[in-house]
Amino acid sequence: MIDMIDPFLLLAPLYLLGVMLLLGFVGCAQILGLEEPTVFIPDPPQNLVASPGDGHIEVSWQTHPMVNEYHLLRGDTSGTVPADYPLQRVIHTNQIPFTDTVVNGRTYFYRVTALSEDGFETAPSNEASATPAWPHGAFVNSFTPGSVKPGLNGFYGMAIEVGAEEFTIQTLGRAFGAGLAGVHELRLIDAAMNLERGHAIVDMNSPADGPFKYGPLIPAPFTVSAHGIYYIVSEEFAGGDALYNRNTIVDTRMEAKVTSAVSSVSEGVYDIAGNANQAFGPVSFQY
Repeated sequence: MIDMIDPFLLLAPLYLLGVMLLLGFVGCAQILGLEEPTVFIPDPPQNLVASPGDGHIEVSWQTHPMVNEYHLLRGDTSGTVPADYPLQRVIHTNQIPFTDTVVNGRTYFYRVTALSEDGFETAPSNEASATPAWPHGAFVNSFTPGSVKPGLNGFYGMAIEVGAEEFTIQTLGRAFGAGLAGVHELRLIDAAMNLERGHAIVDMNSPADGPFKYGPLIPAPFTVSAHGIYYIVSEEFAGGDALYNRNTIVDTRMEAKVTSAVSSVSEGVYDIAGNANQAFGPVSFQY
């Protein structure tokens, strides 16, 4: 009697051959690149924050453990796509938070994208903006206008006495109002030496930015001495922009005090007039 052979034993070689063929096909497909490789595409960076400082903005965001390269996008106006941000920098993880050196008093807008190792760039993050400023800001907080003085030739402003600590004046400013359209030169005068320490150009026809128009001190910011006396004056013209008379009252910060109004109709000759906290113009500065 012939023993029966288990059918599984008869079919086993066929099963084995099928498995080998399948494995061979898969292996060849990978070698030949017939299968698409797995690609990592990160999500857009989250929680972008811009923190203003003195002459700089610190920019930070939530990083991804599998991303080492980011593109920081910066513009002067709000935008939505990368093309809206003219300045673009490559930032690596070890540079975050990133300190961006900028100009005080201007607003900057940021977004950031992430770049994978495979070269895929994400959509931009949320937008963040910041406006850097000097440590103190404007010297004149507010003012109560006096009588209106028609435009006339000469330099008009105020005398200040610095307190116990020196500080650095960054800009000079003149009060802005409707109907003003002239260009004014402002000067910072060291009263003790009767010497100009810097000047600024302010265009009243430029876009309004609060009650004063400021211009950067030229040739550079100047550090005033503790207890020093200085004049801040604006050049005015007959038939030009009107200004407020010396009975204008200014409210200021405490780092210095306004001792009187001051005017000059002859080059280098300054006349003191009025009382404490009074000023022509008025004028101000940022520091």
